[in-house]
Amino acid sequence: MNKLVLTSLAMAAVVGSFNAQATLTSIRNCEVTPAAIQITSIQKQSAGSTPILLPSGTAVPSDCLGVYNDKTVYPSGVYSFGSGANSNLGWKDTSFLNSTSLFGPYGAFVDQSDLQDLKDEGVFVDPGWIFVGKLDLDTGKYESGTVKRAGYDSYTFEKGIIDITGGTSGTWTYTPPKYNPQTLMNILGANKFFDQAAVIFKGGNDYAIYNFSLKDLLLDPVVGTDDENYMFSGTWDMSKVLKTPNGKNPAGLSHVSLWLRDPSFVTQVQVPEPATVAILGLGLLGLRLRRKH
Repeated sequence: MNKLVLTSLAMAAVVGSFNAQATLTSIRNCEVTPAAIQITSIQKQSAGSTPILLPSGTAVPSDCLGVYNDKTVYPSGVYSFGSGANSNLGWKDTSFLNSTSLFGPYGAFVDQSDLQDLKDEGVFVDPGWIFVGKLDLDTGKYESGTVKRAGYDSYTFEKGIIDITGGTSGTWTYTPPKYNPQTLMNILGANKFFDQAAVIFKGGNDYAIYNFSLKDLLLDPVVGTDDENYMFSGTWDMSKVLKTPNGKNPAGLSHVSLWLRDPSFVTQVQVPEPATVAILGLGLLGLRLRRKH
């Protein structure tokens, strides 16, 4: 069995704006179907490994919060994060998906039982979402998330991990570093791993927020610096999800971002061996979203 390491983002500059916001209201439901986004193959980054091809529909998101077009939040509030000694660590109300004012009392995709004590203060209030990176497909600009904790070297997620093709639909590939980076493990703890991934697709004024849960994907987490991470590939189609301002026509994809959730310390995590489907081992990662031409 394996396990995967890491942790998340704090942004003092936007905490006030988050607390001032009302809960986001979805303008329409988003599809949790293979048509919207799915994983179609997985491969361990070890010598001699071969891709596991997954039947269509077996590796779809665990959830989708909805489709939003709140311009007061997107994009400035979504991707801003602070530069203090402690930032991008998943603390409550320090960044977009960790905002309790936008996503309810526990943050995005998180139940009360999932809350963590990431400040080591004995209070379990932190959702744990870390901003990994964002690609602007219109300009080609890429922004990497940086994890900082006082007393440790900071870690900036790598570029060049995700390739995306298409305008309203296409394919994607995800290739993290072969092994987990030691610097990031030092910050987050060796006995930790990312248990969820959130992907935000934006087109026009709309953005849809999807979630993949490790336990739903039946894949062993990756832990330490000696176990190889997984590579993934799949398809996506936002033609029925993201719309132009008139609400009728598909909006071309303009931004994609990735967040990962860092759970609290564990000494042993048992995840079922891959059965019919083996997936999303969020083995971690740098991240680079690069548009293919």
